[in-house]
Amino acid sequence: MFDICLLVLGIILFIIKLKKEKLLSRTKTQMIFKNAITVFLTFLIVGILNYIIIKKSEDIDLTNEKIHSLTDKSFKILSKIDSKLELTVFAQRENWDPYLKLLELYERGSELVSINAVDPVKSPLIASQYGVESNGQILIKFKGKSEVLKKVNELGLTNKILKLTVSKRRNLCAVNGHGEYNIGTTTNNGLSFLNKQIQSSSYALKEIELRDDLNDCDVLLFIGLKSDLLKEDVLSITNFIKKGKSILIALGPNFSEYKRTNAYKFLKSLGVEVKNSVVIDRLSSVHRVDATINVVDNYSKHPIVSEFKEKAYMPLNLNLGFNESDTDISALFSSKAFPASWAEVDLESLKKGKATYDTKDIKGPNHLAVAIDNKESFYRAVIFGSDQFILNAYQGQSSNFNIFFNSLDWLLGEEEIISLDRANLSNQSFSLSTPAVNTIFYIVIIFFPFILFLIAGFVYFRNKKL
Repeated sequence: MFDICLLVLGIILFIIKLKKEKLLSRTKTQMIFKNAITVFLTFLIVGILNYIIIKKSEDIDLTNEKIHSLTDKSFKILSKIDSKLELTVFAQRENWDPYLKLLELYERGSELVSINAVDPVKSPLIASQYGVESNGQILIKFKGKSEVLKKVNELGLTNKILKLTVSKRRNLCAVNGHGEYNIGTTTNNGLSFLNKQIQSSSYALKEIELRDDLNDCDVLLFIGLKSDLLKEDVLSITNFIKKGKSILIALGPNFSEYKRTNAYKFLKSLGVEVKNSVVIDRLSSVHRVDATINVVDNYSKHPIVSEFKEKAYMPLNLNLGFNESDTDISALFSSKAFPASWAEVDLESLKKGKATYDTKDIKGPNHLAVAIDNKESFYRAVIFGSDQFILNAYQGQSSNFNIFFNSLDWLLGEEEIISLDRANLSNQSFSLSTPAVNTIFYIVIIFFPFILFLIAGFVYFRNKKL
């Protein structure tokens, strides 16, 4: 900047000298000089703006999904950090840029985050000291503990940070023995995608049966309860929640001949009335999905979903009723009002593809998910009327999984990290390499102004001949 100021001062002194020598009094000289000054000032302004942008650069994410910004979840986790967090990328120097671009987002998210880059080829001892095995890995250090991230993306990095910063890893126990969906199944009707998401988070997940020791479980998960609970099962669950622990139940319509009497009685003891039915959404065809899939775009003020705006797709929903005067129970979201929606109780006709409202059915809006915060026994529960919304078949619907994980956060009393979005595997950050940035610089700052200068010269000399 000092050099630019000297140049401007020199030009001013040169103009004063020309005035004294009366060279500027000539019309031709004035025109040439005026054009030269205009061109010079244009280049000067562009140069100053370029200097400011380079020195004071800030990223502006213009994408609808904000894929070049940290997710709300990542920001909330960074806000909870109470000590220095070190992020070091191990990559060959020419490959640093895309990794540092991601780490800089975390650095801007918290003053306690510091970033660094190490070339493992030039510093192999440092790499081997922390167990870095290949090019393109990130070392996370926090309070004397460390983790190495092998597959670099925001999802993995945020989850590694969460693992290091939480005081205790919570245990989720997926209950088996009643026809529940399997966490290891990779087909569309399995939960392997959910299992992978949970295992990479700050939670631990294991399968259990209710006759097992439940003391290590923080939350019991019932996803896809097909057969009825035994009386002993109900007693085990009741004793579990009496200890102030939480449960999450995803319970879909029952199309089989076996009744779920004990399961429904247990839910009624919690204050939730279940009517075996399928909630119909007549407007779902607008979104090109079947009427048995409720498209949710309106949420309650409950912390789990209070700021949600994205659409969730909830297939095959039961109607969940409760006493509206019960302050311990809240609806998370409901179906649309009648006649756009109702709960169809004639499941046999529905199997044949027929669904017509009659007096036996329940007019909408019908509650599709409820949350219970019992202030006497200090337990929490979340009940979903659909058991399919988090199956592998819906792994592309990130809002479904956001609702599920927000429910887990709330059940465990971690409302402060409930978020609208989460680091998603499909959202990959894009960044330009140094050669690409230089190319853009030369094209925008040098080439285009030079072309304009040539055009201006051509016009000037053509007018002069005329």
